Amino acid sequence: MQSTRNNSISKTILAIITIFFVTAILAEPSLLIGYRTTAQVHSGGNIQFASHNPPPFEILDISPLTKPPLTPTPTPVPTSRGLMYRNPNNPHRWMLDGKPFHPIGFGDCVYVRGANNAILMGFDGEQSLNFTDLDTYFKAYSDAGFNFLRISVGNCSFPLDLMSENWALMDAYIGKARQYGFQIQFCFFNTNPDTNQLEYVKKCVQRYGKDIAIWEVCNETTVSDASDAAVSVVANFVKSIDAKKRPVTVSHHPNQYPYLRDIPALDLISPHWYQEDDSEFSLDKDIVDRFVYLKAWGKPVIAGEYGLSSANWSQVSALQMRLASWSAFFNEVGLCFWNTSWDKNLKQEGNSNIYLGKQERSFIKVLSDFTKQVPGNVKIANIMVNKPDSVRAYALSSGNGYFAYLHAFTNHRSQTNGISITIESKTAGYATWIESSTGRVLATGKVSAGRQTLPVPPFLIDVALKVSSSPSVKK
Repeated sequence: MQSTRNNSISKTILAIITIFFVTAILAEPSLLIGYRTTAQVHSGGNIQFASHNPPPFEILDISPLTKPPLTPTPTPVPTSRGLMYRNPNNPHRWMLDGKPFHPIGFGDCVYVRGANNAILMGFDGEQSLNFTDLDTYFKAYSDAGFNFLRISVGNCSFPLDLMSENWALMDAYIGKARQYGFQIQFCFFNTNPDTNQLEYVKKCVQRYGKDIAIWEVCNETTVSDASDAAVSVVANFVKSIDAKKRPVTVSHHPNQYPYLRDIPALDLISPHWYQEDDSEFSLDKDIVDRFVYLKAWGKPVIAGEYGLSSANWSQVSALQMRLASWSAFFNEVGLCFWNTSWDKNLKQEGNSNIYLGKQERSFIKVLSDFTKQVPGNVKIANIMVNKPDSVRAYALSSGNGYFAYLHAFTNHRSQTNGISITIESKTAGYATWIESSTGRVLATGKVSAGRQTLPVPPFLIDVALKVSSSPSVKK
């Protein structure tokens, strides 16, 4: 009897709340409908998450100061319409329009303004919650060198199915991302794949085929034979209807480490990982330990979600992002960050995403400019450091150049001195030492072909080396 009475009270309360929300939406078009993977509670400027079981939507109030323009003016951006593809000479690297391409990516929550279905994105919430329009958002990240976007349907985003009313929203989102030059990984299902919805999958492939570089079957599949079988059914179906035969993948939940498995029907590995927050000194090694062993399956590795474990921002989170990004590049791994930049106070134990603001984008710009100078035929190369107890080093080499990255993993407070490296360069040329935080040239010098020892200029935390046939211009 008591249980029946409690259920009745609960339903009454739920009905009152529902009426209030619907009335609020109709009365105030500026209220934001945001689809999330977790129940979000906003209190005192802090964002906390109660559960991984999502409500169908939630409403967030946006103050007048953060409201975007109702009709933002698009900025024309010339961009190639090509799609990335696997490097035929190296299964762990990518090409785009005949040139080497290294994916530096992100995914994000997608919010919809109720009155006119305008898509909003969290953006640069330095002091308070902040949202902006797609043009402002995509241009900022594209200008910074981000070039890859993961779209995960229904995962902190609007849902989609065969009869959904949200197809126009997805058209706009994908179209705007492509306008700004992003390669896209498109995920069909938020949970385990539904083999009864192949017509929905077909509609996605037919509707977005010209714009998608990678198909993802589902977000964070479970570990079971039945799940793997369903993933394979959807993956093989996609391949049967996709004339361009683009690669197909599935994402794996962080809790599945170290038991990730290869599914033969898939073409690349897309694990998720949220780094421990105290990892600034071990982060480059963590990248190697978490991702590099997956390359043994002979497939590319792009981490579909990467972020921090307990808080999306800290005094060292931008540094952590920089170390992770450079280390991943030198180990032939792509990273796709889960961006949460509408606020710096996201705290959710286990997966708090990462804040990609102005400083973070400036770091990525340096890396992006560097990767464009690295030829597509490089391979991981040998490198020796005279003080391996304080500096770790990674290298890439080809007949066109030699490239290295060093991390002083015991000292992040003062410059590291007295370091030298022994390399084997296949070509003579010019060495340029680059400060990876700013892109500033620290030192230059001539390099001969063959085995040799090079002095490393004093550096703070990390530094990059480029050996090429022509000298670089000092910045």
